[in-house]
Amino acid sequence: MTGIEATIINLQPHVIVAGDFNARHTSWNNSHNLTRGNTLKKYIDSKPNTKIIAPTEYTHFNSKNPANNTIIDFALYKNIPFPTAATVKHELNSDHFPVLFDIALSETPHKNPHLVTTDWHNYNYILQHSNLNVINLINTDATDKAIANFTKTLYTAFDKSSKPKNFPLINKLPRNIKSEIKKRNYYYRRLWQRTKDPEIKRQFKAHHANIKKLLKTLNNKNWEDTTNSYTHNSTALWRKIKTLRNSSENIPPLNTTSGNMAISPAEKAESIADCWEKQFELNDMSDDISDNYIIHQNTLYFNSPIVPIITTPSPRKI
Repeated sequence: MTGIEATIINLQPHVIVAGDFNARHTSWNNSHNLTRGNTLKKYIDSKPNTKIIAPTEYTHFNSKNPANNTIIDFALYKNIPFPTAATVKHELNSDHFPVLFDIALSETPHKNPHLVTTDWHNYNYILQHSNLNVINLINTDATDKAIANFTKTLYTAFDKSSKPKNFPLINKLPRNIKSEIKKRNYYYRRLWQRTKDPEIKRQFKAHHANIKKLLKTLNNKNWEDTTNSYTHNSTALWRKIKTLRNSSENIPPLNTTSGNMAISPAEKAESIADCWEKQFELNDMSDDISDNYIIHQNTLYFNSPIVPIITTPSPRKI
């Protein structure tokens, strides 16, 4: 944290700071940690009642390598007791997507709807057996009290009908592999870029090959541990077999008529509508030579003399 950022946070007892922190950390759903993320995490851990509110979707889109999409746009809360849901909006034409922070200004804490699964049948059943009758709204205080009770009933039903989602755990690399990767990137690569020494390049390639070997060994070990954890009557085993047997297809992204990637729901719907409209257009099968030949033959047929109908003779005439 810089002195300016720390000063902003310490200005008031209740503070919300939101923006592009350019800090990556696994604590707010990134795939790896960087220096700024580690610094910010240490600062948050050292301050009581201070936390990070970040969405579960990426907020920065890397057009060159979509695998490096990150979550670096979030909010920092200090002494804010209200639950907040952070939602990414794919609406602006920018590599940073806007983030909407929905703060529930209620005394009843409720679960983040993006982090839970809700049984809506149970939710409906709880509401049907709750007292939602609103009577005697004679003044403003009575109306406010009725609204508060109604909101509390909805939140209580939602909490009783929801359970946390099971997000897949990110496989973290061991310390020795992280050290080797850091040594390759920050020593051999930079030294080769500065000196262009063939011997340094050879060492860099050897170090890179060693890292690939270590990662392959780690993946094999993780796969062996996973297979050994299954039993013959485990449903997880059959789900894994089904996943491996079904070949996945690479589905390309939707593009607009201008060739850009469709990001917002409106752009995706428009792209699909344009595709169906083009698919059901009548084919242009016009050909001047064929059309003239057909017209000529039809003209000859209709202008030819009519042959009288010959009746069948009777046996007596024959």
